[in-house]
Amino acid sequence: MTDMRKILLLQGPSSMFFAYLGAELRHRGAQVTRLSFCAGDRLYWRTRSGQHVAFRGRPQTYQSFLSKLITQHEITDIICLGDSRFWHTEAISLCKNMENSPKIHVVEHGYYRPGWLTLELGGLNANSGFPRDPHEILQASNGIQLAVTPEYKSSFLRYALLDIGWNLSNIVLSPIFYPHFRSHSLHHPLQEWRGWIAKALRGKTTTKNRTTTLARIARHQGPVFLFPLQLETDSQIRIHGPAGGLRHTVVTTIRSFAKNANPDAMLVFKVHPLDNELTDWRKIITNAAQENSCTNRCVFLNGGDLDALLKRSAGCVTVNSTVGLTAIDFGVPTHVIGQALYRISGLTHTAILDDFWTTPQPPNPELASAFKRLLIHRTQISGAFEGSGVAVGVTNVADRVFGSSRSSSR
Repeated sequence: MTDMRKILLLQGPSSMFFAYLGAELRHRGAQVTRLSFCAGDRLYWRTRSGQHVAFRGRPQTYQSFLSKLITQHEITDIICLGDSRFWHTEAISLCKNMENSPKIHVVEHGYYRPGWLTLELGGLNANSGFPRDPHEILQASNGIQLAVTPEYKSSFLRYALLDIGWNLSNIVLSPIFYPHFRSHSLHHPLQEWRGWIAKALRGKTTTKNRTTTLARIARHQGPVFLFPLQLETDSQIRIHGPAGGLRHTVVTTIRSFAKNANPDAMLVFKVHPLDNELTDWRKIITNAAQENSCTNRCVFLNGGDLDALLKRSAGCVTVNSTVGLTAIDFGVPTHVIGQALYRISGLTHTAILDDFWTTPQPPNPELASAFKRLLIHRTQISGAFEGSGVAVGVTNVADRVFGSSRSSSR
């Protein structure tokens, strides 16, 4: 019985990152297998990166297929992008019940962005094995220095082209070669592209409205609360957020604000920079504000410097966005509505939302510092899925995978 790592790569980012990772793992002596679920997965894979296996069956046959694949290939490690896609949640569930099961390494965009990738065993964010007890965090962080945030160049155009290539290949080829594949996205790619084109055409109007809104926020004399909107397709919203989704959360937040905030308070909803505007957030927010008689106190903002807005804010409300980590880092009181890694007493406002508007609890500076140092030390690796950080990210993921023993716990 050899000690060779036999690694299975599941669905990864719509880029060449997993192909480069496969090549690096093979260079270090691992046996690498890529399991593809759609034509896009196959498009961004290369023979030199390892062998390829396609799953073309129905979702209900996946666990049986995967179990046999793990046994036949003697898989020791599984690497996947996120822990919330069907293929990955099923793999995690299967491995929990397997004897001598493979270790599951979950990679994602960094909790602290840009410059970082997240890599954890078994799950991310609400599913993370990271400690939640403040005393444990303070004790475990002793002696750990705060890492310097790396910087890498990236290209939104290249990112967009890679995403288009992945989706276009699925539109054309997946119905033929992967007839049972269904994307995790809420919208068809053609709908998403339509949204991006329309957004680009509205660019001048958006810029003008943004300038006016930012000036209004700057002039405001009372407290300003910020709600950074996440993407409706975000798995953290869909799986770890409140029932009813992001739209329902926005409406209930406005209702709470209208009933409990001081009359001079303002609530700003900032659109996510990667929102394709298929959801009319301006209309949703305006209607909810009208229904709750707080139209002049609820503001829709499309764009703007997030860090500057946070530093100006009396508090930040989020479902579970990583923006909450930035807010805590700045010492801004933060209320978490969903389940999040950082929903910890001493870091976030632990009372109900209704109390947040008048008595927001700021983060404990000592705990916030310890949390950031420990979180980066244990879960963050330098790198990126696209751009100049790819090579560094690939090397660091491989280092972590090879540096963890198969028998170690989460």
